[in-house]
Amino acid sequence: MNHALSQRDPQICETITAEDMKIECSETLQAQELAQSGAIEDCQTLTRSDIRLRCESTLAQDAALAAMDKFLCDAISDATQAQYCRENIDEQKLANLIETKTATDKNCKSLEPKYQDSCVAAIARVDDNSILQSAVTDDNLEACQKLSTDELQYVCFDTILLKRALSSGDKNLCDYVRDETKKASCVSYTKSQDDNEIFKTAIIEKNLEMCTTIMDVSLKNRCHDSVILLQVRDTKNAALCDSLINTATIESCKKSTGAQ
Repeated sequence: MNHALSQRDPQICETITAEDMKIECSETLQAQELAQSGAIEDCQTLTRSDIRLRCESTLAQDAALAAMDKFLCDAISDATQAQYCRENIDEQKLANLIETKTATDKNCKSLEPKYQDSCVAAIARVDDNSILQSAVTDDNLEACQKLSTDELQYVCFDTILLKRALSSGDKNLCDYVRDETKKASCVSYTKSQDDNEIFKTAIIEKNLEMCTTIMDVSLKNRCHDSVILLQVRDTKNAALCDSLINTATIESCKKSTGAQ
């Protein structure tokens, strides 16, 4: 009989002498054909109840999956197979809800229990993204508290504080940034802004003492030499040129005073 089933040849079933096995062979082949192109009602023509139920279950599952309608799975007689059918459909529905960001409380509750938590989490992620973007755009620290997890709240707080520090140059704000990498960037940037402001003021005021408070060594040296050159221009004092850090400019500095 196995040969007949593998070949799907009804004629071979006729060669079986035992009547019950002949019927099983023939109706199994018929059920296989119905599974390919038949309707559930056609399974009623089968006399063997076990084969008839398998036929109906197979067609019911195919119809349910094709229509993405898990209620059609109820026509499946085997409880385990029916549950598998429902979960298979809801798994696909959940994937679509997550991809399209359209999950709601209502459609989450319509899913099988094993997928409801994942669906609800998807809603939270969509809401969190919206809240985070709005909070940062509006520079609203209070809105960060509406986010669903402490981690996201910290990200929100840090992003807004870093944004404020960078726009204002207020390095004190960096102290409240929790993420160490962001804090380091904040401190570095605000120090750079401080250095630039000090450099500008020192040049305007021709103040060498102010140059010494600049943290960046290269900028500090530039500040020192720029102030010296300005003082030399004003006083024509060639002796000041000797204090230039960039020794390559000493000669040209002296010549600018008329000294030989």
